Amino acid sequence: MTVKTLRTRLLSASLLLVPFVAGSLAAQEAPDWLGGELKKPLSETRIGITVLYPGSNAYQAKYAETAEKYTKELGLKATVMDPQGDPATQFNQIQDMVSQNLDVIVLWPTSQNALIPAVRQASRSNIPVITSNSPIGEAGRRYIAAHTGLMTVPRLNKRPKCWVTHSAAKAMWWW
Repeated sequence: MTVKTLRTRLLSASLLLVPFVAGSLAAQEAPDWLGGELKKPLSETRIGITVLYPGSNAYQAKYAETAEKYTKELGLKATVMDPQGDPATQFNQIQDMVSQNLDVIVLWPTSQNALIPAVRQASRSNIPVITSNSPIGEAGRRYIAAHTGLMTVPRLNKRPKCWVTHSAAKAMWWW
């Protein structure tokens, strides 16, 4: 996977933030690609990113590295975390992000089912969760705002959801 593809996937995840950071009262002028006004400046938008296991292979390491660089380039306040492939660690990371009341969580799940209670807690706290690369288990899909990466599962939910396969131009909306 190239850096360009990783940047595209991260841009895709960023584009999925539009419904969550766009609003009628703009705190600053929104970038053209965002497609809406901001509720607050991008520099005040806080994102938590927890990546499966960046230490396990080059793709995951590059994903985490690119996430850090690209969110910084966009001016977002992002924290990229490494659960080292441990679902219990990632569960705790999600709970910590919820307690910090972040604006959005990007999750590359270590487990399809073990994380559902933490993802549900985020959803109930009005923190959108975007899964990346791997889907969450079917019982937890109703708590997922969007998915980016290759999608190998049916619709996430009956409500409108979006996932991006490779670029924003290929976004598919399901109703």
